[in-house]
Amino acid sequence: MNGTATAYQQDYFQRVRRRTLPIQGMAPLALLVAAWVDAGLTGTPVLSGVRALALPIGIAVLVVLMAVQSRADTIHAHGWWTIALLCSAELALAFIVTPDPDTLYWILPVLMVVPVAAAPFWVWPSRAIVSSLLCYACAVTALLRAGPDARSLWVFAGYAALFSCTSLAIFRSIDRLRRSAYEFQVNLDHEAKHDALTGLLSRRRFLQLGEAAHREATGADAPFSLCFMDLDHFKIINDVHGHAAGDRALSRTAALMLARRPPDALVARMGGEEFVMLLPRADASAAARFADGLREALAQTEMGGFTVSMSAGIAEHLPGEALGETLHRADTALLEAKQRGRNRVEVAPG
Repeated sequence: MNGTATAYQQDYFQRVRRRTLPIQGMAPLALLVAAWVDAGLTGTPVLSGVRALALPIGIAVLVVLMAVQSRADTIHAHGWWTIALLCSAELALAFIVTPDPDTLYWILPVLMVVPVAAAPFWVWPSRAIVSSLLCYACAVTALLRAGPDARSLWVFAGYAALFSCTSLAIFRSIDRLRRSAYEFQVNLDHEAKHDALTGLLSRRRFLQLGEAAHREATGADAPFSLCFMDLDHFKIINDVHGHAAGDRALSRTAALMLARRPPDALVARMGGEEFVMLLPRADASAAARFADGLREALAQTEMGGFTVSMSAGIAEHLPGEALGETLHRADTALLEAKQRGRNRVEVAPG
């Protein structure tokens, strides 16, 4: 059933459309080969009779369709142009061959296999079905030109049904494989970029996105601040309440950070009980107010029989300063907050 494409279908479409043109470029070549084979089997010149007209027209139509299809930027448009191209190729083949019953022994298998060969490239099953039905309807042209009897038509109909089912089965099998492969890759990417326990950005991903935010802020001459945070006495939590309780505290702290952060802020777990947040367009005072509000909210959050407190260090980015330098100043401010008794926010000097 057609509709809005899912993420894996969009991903597949973007990858396959770049490879479609070279594959479909074989269609005009296939027409030339078919004309040469038929001429050899029947002893007629390559350019004679209906073939002299069907061959150049068929090649021209295919080239135009491929040129138009290469500009299709949506799955729907690309699919319909593909169906038009397949049907045009089948019609051209049907008129290129000599209308003789003997030629059906080699041309009909070729016409039958076209929808099967195209099956792996469809996004929706409906397109695979429509393609099969239209292609086999076009193939009837070759059958009628050869003047078959009723039995031959029934045999053709049976083979068309069999090949249509085969095409659909191939599509469904490959579609399941590519969906599974896409989901596996998405999960793998997510695990590589996020902390498994908290769901926050990993340290490596934060630094990558932080560098991009740093370049953007520098180019726009806009402020941003880093907030380095640490849960106080976390080792005592693990020792007294157990590591499961420590994991719960980390997860609930991360959830609170995600709930209260500005929409464009970056939040990461840097390791252990340490967190960092990049606050775009926030100067030191605004970042300190945010961190202090987060500290108070965390102190009131029930962790399952206990509560936790947080220390934080704030550093506003200075002109010409690298991201790592700003992060180091925030870390230094965090150490100062711990030395002054914890459960407080300190701002690095500008």
